[in-house]
Amino acid sequence: MGNCLSLNQPTNFSDEPLFVGPSESTPAQIVRRFDCGWHIEPGDALALISLMETLDCHRDLIAAAGARARRAFEENYDRSIGIANICKVLGIEVPSDKELRAMSEHA
Repeated sequence: MGNCLSLNQPTNFSDEPLFVGPSESTPAQIVRRFDCGWHIEPGDALALISLMETLDCHRDLIAAAGARARRAFEENYDRSIGIANICKVLGIEVPSDKELRAMSEHA
């Protein structure tokens, strides 16, 4: 599918979001949707080298993209949002915010 690469040892995608993989993949779409990193097509070594050189000189861009990735995750992909989305797909009642918070705390 693809690989997440970094200039250091990342602990998650928001640390240094550089994705090498197909443009139609979910990680590439997330990078574009939330402007939270960079996407390189497989085999595009020149683009990868150019981006790595740019990021090496502009580490602030990495931190800003990571902050956008963290914000995107918190606003779109946390446990309570996931539970609510699954309930909607299944056609069952979505738990209240209080119930969702309780489920997240006990997980």
